[in-house]
Amino acid sequence: MNLVRQIKQEIVQKGGTLTFRDYMEKVLYTPDLGYYSSGKNRVGIEGDFYTSVSNGPLFGQILAQLYEKIRATSFSEKKFTVVEWGGHRGQLKEDVLKECPHLNYINVEVGSECPKNIQGVIFSNELFDALPVHRVQVRDGKWRELGVELVHADDSQLEPIFREVCLPHLSPGVLERLSALPVLYMQGYTTEVCIDSEKILAQMATTLDAGYVVIVDYGLPFEEYYGPGFSQGHLQTYFKHQKTNNPYINVGNQDITAHVEWDSLLEAGKRLGLTLEFWGSQEKFLVRAGQSLINDLVERAAGAWSRERNALMQLIHPAHMGRSFKVLVFSKGVQTPKGFW
Repeated sequence: MNLVRQIKQEIVQKGGTLTFRDYMEKVLYTPDLGYYSSGKNRVGIEGDFYTSVSNGPLFGQILAQLYEKIRATSFSEKKFTVVEWGGHRGQLKEDVLKECPHLNYINVEVGSECPKNIQGVIFSNELFDALPVHRVQVRDGKWRELGVELVHADDSQLEPIFREVCLPHLSPGVLERLSALPVLYMQGYTTEVCIDSEKILAQMATTLDAGYVVIVDYGLPFEEYYGPGFSQGHLQTYFKHQKTNNPYINVGNQDITAHVEWDSLLEAGKRLGLTLEFWGSQEKFLVRAGQSLINDLVERAAGAWSRERNALMQLIHPAHMGRSFKVLVFSKGVQTPKGFW
């Protein structure tokens, strides 16, 4: 059964509608068929978008240097493991292990079984922006949840067309996340709420016995995320490096993503008993983490173009990924040396 038919069947079984969150999960993560779970290459020039990893091995080299520093500082006499959440085809793992081949490095995908009793680092890069989101809209002074239905439900339709529909009830947890907003003055405002982000962070916290959770992604704090400048929300789709705004075409063959709302993750971390160690730009994080490597590179390529220098600019320049991407670091069960982060 292809993905479109499977989603159609799910909609019929659920009485004619799915929440957008459930639709997005099906599109992205249905085993063997979803955008991320089909095994196809989605990143780089032959894919649909670029990441810090597709930019070359430098990102992995810097992280390898950071992992070595963490291991030597806090885990010299203990087993040290790196868990990458959402590593997909394993390119980052390959880049890191080229620098540190002795590292115990595990990839974990969304929905797969979580490892236990990890001492070390749990890392994710552009995972949280790819988690399913609830879509909501203000109608008649109230938040209403948006869902998905079939335009044509009969079996003669080979490829049923999906469309947006207003659902009668909000999903659990959605209203709580939006309660601080002046809903009476936001008629027509459309946005997203990601409940799954807190669930994934909770899984990470449970997996980790001692060490750090490092999250790299793009997003905004609460006030900006739900500000008037984003009255149509943050949902984006990418197909062959073209950004569109229609999640109901190219089903299973285009990325669907939404910015991370960072304040919710920060608050969730506190509730889970995690300690905030770092919150800032990717530029600041990478320059600190890979200072000696970056200094070396700059000296070797001073005044001249090189692939490495170009990769560095992509990663840290404010006009590229340096400022738009943020890094959030939590710790659990470990004493962090002063000034480490």
